[in-house]
Amino acid sequence: MVIHSFNAIQYNGEEIVVYNPEEDETTDETELTEETESNEVSETSQNIASNESTEKIITLEDRSRAFLDEEFSDSPIINGKAYVLFDSESQTILLGDNIDLPLEPASTTKIMTVLLAIENLKMSDIVTITPSMFSGIPDDYVKLGMTEGEEFTVEDLVNAALLKSCNDASLALAIHIGGTEQEFCKMMNDRARELGCKNTNFTTAYGYADPNNVISVYDMGLILEKLI
Repeated sequence: MVIHSFNAIQYNGEEIVVYNPEEDETTDETELTEETESNEVSETSQNIASNESTEKIITLEDRSRAFLDEEFSDSPIINGKAYVLFDSESQTILLGDNIDLPLEPASTTKIMTVLLAIENLKMSDIVTITPSMFSGIPDDYVKLGMTEGEEFTVEDLVNAALLKSCNDASLALAIHIGGTEQEFCKMMNDRARELGCKNTNFTTAYGYADPNNVISVYDMGLILEKLI
């Protein structure tokens, strides 16, 4: 590439520009191209950095909760402290209120117990009843009425826990798997964290009234999705 040289001179009191071919220079086009490309890359990098500093990165969790900011005139009137309507196929929360509020789940605690039973046992496995599997449950709680030495299949205990909300059936599964209810609760909490539960703490395998046994409706949805 040739760069032409021009000089300014005075002529009759006026300044004029004169072409001076002797001072023309030849420049390597490759050097100019590399310099231009380098400047363009630098400018692009600066633009990207600027955009990253001002734009919010939308996470999958943000996207799944997007509808919570919407107000719908035909939304149902729900008097509960918290609720969630979750579409598992699209992983989207359609409606909800206080979805991360930890609340006592009562008998729905059994959902996690049953999930661990399905994941760790065969439905045809036999559970032999010991006193620890039914003692200590309050008299006004629903029970099968087990006796020591009695045998049940895992399938029978799962059905009793889910369909009849039998507390001794749930406790029997827990102790059969974990050895003690306390150890089983550790398994429950570990599994909850694996599923993404952030507002959950289990202290009972069947739903004994305890203010420290809590879960949010969103977390319960995660567990239900896995169980189903």
